[in-house]
Formats: sequence, structure tokens, C-alpha cells
Amino acid sequence: MATIQIQGRIHGDIKLRSLGEDKGQEAAFTLMDATRGKKDKEGNRLNDFFYCKAYGFNADFIAKYFGPGSWIGVHGKVDQWKGDDGRTNWTVIIDGSTFLGDKKDAY
Repeated sequence: MATIQIQGRIHGDIKLRSLGEDKGQEAAFTLMDATRGKKDKEGNRLNDFFYCKAYGFNADFIAKYFGPGSWIGVHGKVDQWKGDDGRTNWTVIIDGSTFLGDKKDAY
């Protein structure tokens, strides 16, 4: 598996779900990262979106301290999988996260 470090803003809600008794939780969210130097025809910056998942302590930490618009740094592994439509998809499996801005700046 490849490793990755990304910083960006959480796009949308964090989805938290239980993995069953004594197995902890999973937090899933999309991280939006502004693409450096790329713009559309109107001059607006383009963004990349990364689907992310965190488990156990990392899931609890992210769900508790971050929300939509929060600026966060994450590092982890890239997991590749094929969807039902045959397309290749990637998910960042988070090993750790960092605060990059004040919570008040996110909302």
C-alpha cells in the first residue's frame, strides 16, 4: 500500500458508525484539497476530493473535534478497490490526524 499525507477541509458531514461490540467505530468523510494552479474557464480554483476512513481512536478523535469545513491534516495508507461499475476507487485509511486551524474558522 502507498502512503499519503493530505491537508484540506472536511467536505460535508462525518459519518460515524459502530463496527459492532468491542470493535470500535468507523468515521468516514470527504476531504477537499484545492488543486494548486488549476482553474476552470471562469478562473475558479479546482478541488480534489479524497474519500477517507478512520477507525478506533482516530475515528473517535475526528468525530469529536472536527466537523464540516474544519481544516485538517491526515496521513495514512491508500486502499484501492473496484466499484460495482468497474471503476477504480481509492480510499485513504487514516493512521493519524492534526489540527491545522481554529475550530471557529471552520464554521
